[in-house]
Amino acid sequence: MWISLLIAVPVVAALAALVSSRADDAYPRYVALGGSVASLALAVYVWLVPYDGSGNALLNPEAAALVERVPWFEIGGYEVEYLVGLDGVSMPLVLLTTLLVTAAITTASNAIHDRQAGFYALVLLLESALIGVFTALDFFAFYVFWEAVLIPMYFLIAVWGGPRRKYAGMKFFVYTNLASLVMFIGVIALYLTANVADTSMMSLTTALHEGALTGAYGLSAETLRLTAFIALFIGFAVKVPVVPFHTWLPDAHVEAPTPVSVILAGVLLKMGTYALFRFNFTMLPETAASLALPLAVIGVVSVIYGALLAMAQTDLKRIVAYSSISSMGYVVIGLAAYTTYSVGGAVFQMVSHGLISALMFTVVGVVYHETGTRDVGKLSGLAGRAPLVAGVFVASAFAYMGLPGMSGFPAELFVFLGGVSSTTIPYAPVVVGVGMFGIVLVAGYLLFAMQRVLFGEFRVGEEAAVTDGGVSVTDASPSEAVPMLVLLAVIVALGIQPGIVYEAVQTSTDAVADLMGGGL
Repeated sequence: MWISLLIAVPVVAALAALVSSRADDAYPRYVALGGSVASLALAVYVWLVPYDGSGNALLNPEAAALVERVPWFEIGGYEVEYLVGLDGVSMPLVLLTTLLVTAAITTASNAIHDRQAGFYALVLLLESALIGVFTALDFFAFYVFWEAVLIPMYFLIAVWGGPRRKYAGMKFFVYTNLASLVMFIGVIALYLTANVADTSMMSLTTALHEGALTGAYGLSAETLRLTAFIALFIGFAVKVPVVPFHTWLPDAHVEAPTPVSVILAGVLLKMGTYALFRFNFTMLPETAASLALPLAVIGVVSVIYGALLAMAQTDLKRIVAYSSISSMGYVVIGLAAYTTYSVGGAVFQMVSHGLISALMFTVVGVVYHETGTRDVGKLSGLAGRAPLVAGVFVASAFAYMGLPGMSGFPAELFVFLGGVSSTTIPYAPVVVGVGMFGIVLVAGYLLFAMQRVLFGEFRVGEEAAVTDGGVSVTDASPSEAVPMLVLLAVIVALGIQPGIVYEAVQTSTDAVADLMGGGL
C-alpha cells in the first residue's frame, strides 16, 4: 500500500493541476507544490515509521520492505507481477526523488510562465515514474517505469526549453530510447536462458548465481553471460552517462529549463547507476569482476575527461553538466572495485551528487534569472549584489570539490579507501589514484568560475562596468532561497553525519561486495 501511494500521489496531483488550470492560471503551481510536498512527507513517513528494511532485496527477498505483489498477466509461460519493494539502496533514492522534485517545483515560478498546467503535470508524472523505477522488483514493471520516464522528460525539454530545445529533446529521446532497447535485449536473453518461471528480478538473480544459465543462440553460457553484461552496461551507461555515451547530456542541460535540469542531474542520471548496481554488479558479479579493469578505466576517463571538458566551458550550465559526467565516473570506479567501502561509497555518491548538482543548477538558475546570462566572461562582482546566492554558490562548489563537512567528502573518501584495496582491479592504487586526480581539476575550474562571477567590479554583459542605473540584480527570492538552503542543509548534514544514509546503504551494498570477496 505504501509504495503504491508513493507512486499514485504525484499522478493524482498531476491530474488535479490540469483541472485547476480552468479556474486560474496560477493554481497549477500551487496544486503541484502541494502534491510534491505531500509526496515528500509520505516518503519521510515511510522511511521513519513503516519501513524497516535492510539488506539487498535481490540477494535476499526477505530483506525487501513493504513488498506489494499483485499478479498481472502471463506471457510466454512467464508470470508477470506488479512487484515493488524497498531496501537499503532504493529507499534513499526515493527520498532524493521526492525532495528534488519539490525543490524544482518551488523554484519553477521564475522559469515557467507559459502552459504551466502542462509543465507541472509532466513533472509530477515524471516523479511517479522515477519512484517506480527505484521500487520495482519485477523486470517488466521496472521496464514500464523506465520507459515512462522518457516521455515527460522529452516534452519538458522540447516544449519549455531554450532555442535549440527540439534538437536537445530529440537527441535525449533517441539516445536513451535506443539504449533502453539494447538493455531490454540483454535482460530478455538472460530470462530466456536462466530457467525461471516469472519475471521477478529476485528469481533471475538467484538463477544466475546458481549457474542455471544455459547456452543458446549458438553461444556458450559464458559467452551469453558476457554478451548480456555488455548490452546491459551500454544501455545503462548512456543514462549515467559515462564517456563516450555522454554527448546528449550537455545539450539537454543547456536547453532544459532550470527546474528540469535539477531533476535531470539530481535524479534521472541515478537511474543509470542504480540499474548498473542492480543488474550488472548484483546479478552478474563474476563477469563484472573479470571486466573490472576496463570498467574502472571507463570510470577514470569519465572523471578526467568530464573535468577537462568543464574547464573549457564558459556557460555555467555546461560547466555543471560536464561536472556531472566527472562525478558519475566515481560511481563506476567504486562499483568496479567491489569492496565494502567502494560499493557503499558509490551508492552514497549517487545521493550526494544528486543533492549537490541540484543545488548548483538552482544557483545557476537564479543567476540567469537575475542577469539574463550564464556566460562566465560576462559576469563579475555578483557577491556584492546577491550575497546569499554568492554564499550558496561557494558552498555548493566546495561540496563538489569534496571538502570536509559536505556530503561529497565521505562519498569520494569511501570510494578512494575501498578502491585502492580492490582485488578485482589490477594496479588498483594507480588506477584509483589517477581518478582521484579529477578532484584537483574540479577545484581548478570551479574556483576560476567563482572568482570570475562573484568577485571583482560588478559587471553584466560585454561592457566594462554596469552602474547602479544599469542592470538591476537582486538576491534570491524566498521561492529560490528556501530550496537552496534546505538542499545545502541536507548536504552539510550528510557531510557531518553520513550514517544518516550510509548505514542503510551499507546493509545492501555489503551483500554485493561479499559476492567477490568483500574487503575494505
